[in-house]
Amino acid sequence: MSKDNTVCPACGSKDTHRHETISTAYATLGSAFTYADVYYLCNSCKEEIDIFNETDQNFQAGEKEAQKQFVQQAIEYMSNNGVGMALFERVFELPTRTLARWKEGNFSSSALSLLHVVITFPWIIKVAEKKFSPEYANHELISAAASKFVEQAHNSISHSNFSIEVKSETTFLAKVSAYNESDTKISPRVTYNETARIVG
Repeated sequence: MSKDNTVCPACGSKDTHRHETISTAYATLGSAFTYADVYYLCNSCKEEIDIFNETDQNFQAGEKEAQKQFVQQAIEYMSNNGVGMALFERVFELPTRTLARWKEGNFSSSALSLLHVVITFPWIIKVAEKKFSPEYANHELISAAASKFVEQAHNSISHSNFSIEVKSETTFLAKVSAYNESDTKISPRVTYNETARIVG
């Protein structure tokens, strides 16, 4: 804490002190970052003001660096899982070298949002390959949900005072497959009696 004699914009006093603390925040789906949280305390009127907007500037700088790291890691993750930059740009109809520019730090909030969606729901890339066909989107959504359900059931995931236990994985997947492959609308509902039971 150092005395700065900066003029208080509230009362005009020069009896002010600059305070600085280190705070931590998290980028969406990214890592933690730190920034300097700054404010000036006026000893005359007791106002606490970030006179020079330092906190916002520090926060934005830290967040930008964390976002850049996320973008680089996301692109590397996709590449390691068979989704190269050219493929990504083609299916999402992006200009050539778009991802290369993103990796260098030249990305927008829209680019971040797209990567957030893709990392959270990787199957959306397959949907993009099919020109976002609603039928194919439903197919991938149901398949992803079925896979997650079976994974959690096998791991006997507990939720408060009950857990889910698989009784017939084959029946469950068969119904999902029938829904995905049929040319007509088939109800995808599967009852607990056919696939699982609730254990108290």
